Amino acid sequence: MSSREQQILDAMAARIDGAALGPLARPAGLTVSRSRMLELKPTQLPHVSVYPLDGTSDRKGSTAESTLTAKVAIWAKATPGGVVDAELDPIWLWVHQQLLADESLGGLVITLRQPQRVYGFAQHLGPFGDLDLHYLLTYRHSAADPSRP
Repeated sequence: MSSREQQILDAMAARIDGAALGPLARPAGLTVSRSRMLELKPTQLPHVSVYPLDGTSDRKGSTAESTLTAKVAIWAKATPGGVVDAELDPIWLWVHQQLLADESLGGLVITLRQPQRVYGFAQHLGPFGDLDLHYLLTYRHSAADPSRP
């Protein structure tokens, strides 16, 4: 059994990679992974990767309440003559729709919010940009066994 943290990250990736949970259609060609250690080529875009940034825990008797900052990294390549932000935007909207369709992620988390977006680029790869979404999630788990609620 994996930790609640890994269960949450897996649920996030599955939602982003799954069928539409709202009115927006899945962006064409989108791939999703659970790894921060990917070496992506421009031909593998668009891509979304989900992984942990940091976390804290506060024990309250037999239960711990934890906070996890999860990073959803979006990578896209601009079309010729296009603006990479125009390619990132529909993917960001898709991710947000998928995660906020059920903010408890099937009962895994108490709260889920997206407090930060960070834009970047990798010019050496061509017209290639990224958008990092930082989601703050609060959840509870057994203090003695972090894999259990």
